[in-house]
Amino acid sequence: MNNGLMMRIYQVCEWVMKLSILNLLWILFSVLGLGVFGLAPASIAACSIIQFWLNGKTEIRIFKTFKGLYFQKFVQANKLAWPLFLLGAILYVDFHIAAALDGWGAFILFILLIQVAICYCFVCFYVFPVYLQYDLKSWTCYKIAFLIAMVNPLNTMFMFINLIAIPIVMIVIPGLIPFFSFSVLAYVMMWLAQRSVAQFEQKRKTNVSPEPLVADY
Repeated sequence: MNNGLMMRIYQVCEWVMKLSILNLLWILFSVLGLGVFGLAPASIAACSIIQFWLNGKTEIRIFKTFKGLYFQKFVQANKLAWPLFLLGAILYVDFHIAAALDGWGAFILFILLIQVAICYCFVCFYVFPVYLQYDLKSWTCYKIAFLIAMVNPLNTMFMFINLIAIPIVMIVIPGLIPFFSFSVLAYVMMWLAQRSVAQFEQKRKTNVSPEPLVADY
């Protein structure tokens, strides 16, 4: 009994250490790329390591693997993320414009922007897992990410909850931010996304002649 309890405590401490190291690496390499250029490859590298963990490869060397993935995926990660960054900035400005307007036109515009923002979130939730799972071009990743979000509404809803809950915890306990702000959020998101991708693949395999996911999908 005591041995089993000690083993559980050891495993919890080990995962706390792994997640904290991953978070610190994510911050360090994001800054290394001057923030705007380092954020996407650092996030891809972190999500790749989490994917390894979820697939049972828990003994990988975190720093060496992270660094290799960061530089290997640097260009492609930015090509994948920058259109989303720009669209997010446009949506942010549009919401401010809609908030400054009056009348029914402003209300209709606000409703349309909310719908676009939800679709935008769908793509953002799944675009990195889709990129890591399939060999696809950026535009195709966006389409597949949106499709997976639509056919897995329950997991997508849990992603929304996770996106709200974990930042609230970090605000309440700010001492956790340097160690778990991204890694815990990414771990839960990747776990949910991997389940959605697996379900999506299962649905494709049940088709009589499933089409391959290629770059011109």
